[in-house]
Amino acid sequence: MPSLSTINTPFPNRTPECHSVAATLESVPREYLRYPVPDDCRVLKLPDGRNLAYAEYGSKAPDAHPFIFLHGIPDTRLDACLLPSDQAIARKLNIRWIGIDRPGIGLSTFHPNRTVLGWVDDLKCLIHHLKLSRYRIFSVSGGTGYALACAKLLPRDQLRSVGIGFGVGPWEAGLDGASLLNRIGLRVWEKHPWVFAKIFDRYVVPKVQMESPEKTEDMIRKQIKYLPQIDMKALGSEEVIQGLVKIDREVFRQGSSKGYVEDNKLATKHWGFDLDEVKYPGIRLWYGKQDVNTPPEMGRYMAARLSNAVLKEYEGKSHYTMWDHIEEMLGDMLQDE
Repeated sequence: MPSLSTINTPFPNRTPECHSVAATLESVPREYLRYPVPDDCRVLKLPDGRNLAYAEYGSKAPDAHPFIFLHGIPDTRLDACLLPSDQAIARKLNIRWIGIDRPGIGLSTFHPNRTVLGWVDDLKCLIHHLKLSRYRIFSVSGGTGYALACAKLLPRDQLRSVGIGFGVGPWEAGLDGASLLNRIGLRVWEKHPWVFAKIFDRYVVPKVQMESPEKTEDMIRKQIKYLPQIDMKALGSEEVIQGLVKIDREVFRQGSSKGYVEDNKLATKHWGFDLDEVKYPGIRLWYGKQDVNTPPEMGRYMAARLSNAVLKEYEGKSHYTMWDHIEEMLGDMLQDE
């Protein structure tokens, strides 16, 4: 997605504004701190005064490969390395994960009326702060639009690879292959997002913010029962459920669903650019053929419109079992230079 005018400019049109500084928890509203903040969470104060929360995982080696993780919906920076096995893979491949919370998630300040393309300015400031000269972008599920926006706006000589794991397609791609439940849910998000906002704020957020995680655990177990059998099995272990509890507590840390709702509103409308505007070559896409959340039809739609995209589909894999192939996906991206 880089244009010729931005190839040699690290932060096109934004460099003077990327005077971000590291912040402390003292800069975070007290109501965001109802329960402990993970030790690895860091906060960057953006030029307009908003906070951006991020964390680093995986390899600490000086020559580690920076991978910027763009989370799904609902999701957080934590999903970059949620389980011990994820950490092990990152160390094996010498990957330095940088997970970022989008506005309204975790400790990242809510940003009303933001855009998918506009969010890249936040990321540019973090890249500048971390002094990254070369990096890769990896997104999952609902993070697709942001990954493609990065490919469009970040300089090609810095952005070495873009990978989209089981990612949602642009709204105009349609919902072929999605389950009936998902199709109905997404149409409601498109037309009446306030319905879900009221449900989550009344029934979900209060449970998640309780001191004891038991109510959240019960809620997650009930939600899993509505998934296909293959996904129920993938998410059913105690280790995974405890990880999902941590994610939910970060998604709704700010005491409302507004960050989650805004993410879904942006996912169910035009992203602000067309796929043929994305000139970045060789974007990688991976899909499970049994995925009914983000079906492979979405990947095929995007691969047909992106420049020299590389699409892989996996027999017998679903949305939540595609993570079985994370080491292969990251290895593919390490081949890109």
